[in-house]
Amino acid sequence: MQLMLLIEASKDPALLPRLIRELSQRPLSAVLREPWVTAPLQPLLERHHELVRLVTARIRLDRGVATYDLADLDVDNVNKFIAYAADASTLYTVSVSRGPNRSKISLGSNPWKQQLRRHNLARIAERYGGGGHPAVAAISLPPDRLQEARAAAATIADELRQPTSSS
Repeated sequence: MQLMLLIEASKDPALLPRLIRELSQRPLSAVLREPWVTAPLQPLLERHHELVRLVTARIRLDRGVATYDLADLDVDNVNKFIAYAADASTLYTVSVSRGPNRSKISLGSNPWKQQLRRHNLARIAERYGGGGHPAVAAISLPPDRLQEARAAAATIADELRQPTSSS
């Protein structure tokens, strides 16, 4: 999980080739102890733990749909598994975030409960100009359309609480 966090957040183009080379020659545990891994990873882990606390505090679960809004934090991306770890009964997530370039609605379905998924998230997102896959999708709007993003997220969450989808 730590390695995934580093890879997703790193802006260093040399990191991935170096990781691949090192991991082909050495155990993961040894590579994770290297200063060139631990130094950039530490602040990322601290931020991740803070986001886990924030999502857990803000999450609202209603009929299997977890919703949370982080738009006030200027956070563009959040680990999609936090909500499922916070409450294992979560079937879907609908979150709102905002970064410098967009307001974002993220839609997800619990990968450990795929047999219960009954909505196509890509089709839902497409109705709002977004896209994705049946199990995960997103909608991006300009950052100044945050209220529209919040309203759409509420409507989508209501739809996901229904037994079947019109999607």
